[in-house]
Amino acid sequence: MNLRNRHLKNRGLLFLGIMVLLGTTYLAAREIFYRVYVLSVTQEMLNKIASVRIESIGSVKATLNGEVTIVDPEAFTYRNGERHLFYRAKSVTFHLNGFPGTTSDLRLIRVDLEEPEIYLRRDQEGVWNISWALQPPPQEKSQSESTKQEETGESSFPPEGIRIKNGTIHIQIETKSGKQSKWSIEKVEGKLTKHDNVLQLHPMEGDFYGGRLFVRKAEFVTSSQLQSKLQISITGASIEKLSAPLDLQQPATGNLDAVFSFTTGEIRTESHPIGAGRIEITDADLWEIPIFYQILSFLALDPIRERRIDTAQILFTTEKDRIRVDQMDFLGFPISLFGEGEMGLAGDDLEVAFIPRLGRKGLDEMLPLIGTPIQWLLDIAKGVFVPLVLNGSFENPKISVKPGYHVAAPVRKLFETKER
Repeated sequence: MNLRNRHLKNRGLLFLGIMVLLGTTYLAAREIFYRVYVLSVTQEMLNKIASVRIESIGSVKATLNGEVTIVDPEAFTYRNGERHLFYRAKSVTFHLNGFPGTTSDLRLIRVDLEEPEIYLRRDQEGVWNISWALQPPPQEKSQSESTKQEETGESSFPPEGIRIKNGTIHIQIETKSGKQSKWSIEKVEGKLTKHDNVLQLHPMEGDFYGGRLFVRKAEFVTSSQLQSKLQISITGASIEKLSAPLDLQQPATGNLDAVFSFTTGEIRTESHPIGAGRIEITDADLWEIPIFYQILSFLALDPIRERRIDTAQILFTTEKDRIRVDQMDFLGFPISLFGEGEMGLAGDDLEVAFIPRLGRKGLDEMLPLIGTPIQWLLDIAKGVFVPLVLNGSFENPKISVKPGYHVAAPVRKLFETKER
């Protein structure tokens, strides 16, 4: 009896071992199938709409109805010998019209990006990575395919678009001098679609440094030269959060609202982006920002608890690597500032002229605050036109007095009107 029991036990263990081996083999084969075949088919579909390659994944899941989900993917772009991260995500789901291998006419219907981090970069030549990253690699589209798409109007872009869910968009701008500026938009919800040859990003909105950012219009024509139209509005952004990279001893405060409009066209703008915008700042205290604190020090005004720039309005235009500030009014105490000028997109190569005038209080109330009574401040009190010219960078401006400096007529007229 014992011999028979041992024999049955051994057969049971053998059977269990075979089942474990088969199960392990099946799971390994399925993982290999998903990672090699399904992923390669998905990448092939992706190559038809973008110059982006998925290089790192956590796992791959697929359903028979054509949903392929890649967990923890990292995708990169390659251009001019440089490799850059384009996005990483909690998951990306490709909705196909069937399971890979079950149909010869496999098509991409929709792409869902779950909690992605997307990296938009503008290089030193002024080229945005999105202008070429969302186009197929040149080697992936043959002449016959291009001709067929032009004749039939067919497009490989998913007809239901690319959806962004709870994402983060990092924006990096680099100028020819190598200076960089960076911003981030969080909790982004958006949808990218394509009609004919026009990519449209709408609707899209997200959190922007304590406020909200809305894309009112975003159109990109995918061709050899990017053509684009972009309209953005920002409401309630925090000056304290925006100025955090300056590492101020005392935080600047206030609320920022803004509207921007940009366009790029091969004929109209010679393929260079141009734009215009308006910024309004309210309920603010801006004296701690270096460019204003330097002016206080230059005018020998002692730091005081009452000093304040509480309201500002800025009108500007952009072209290529430059921001042209056509008018800026900073109202406060002990002085208000009116000016114009220009600087690089990253706040470098600064040349700005400010015309100071007495703030909301008179000279008698200012005198106890003056560390060294200097002629420039007395001239300001008398209403003399005294331009303060700032050069250098936004973080480290250099100030000088240039009585003969030419100031744009609108600012001069505004100043003269306010002095009456």
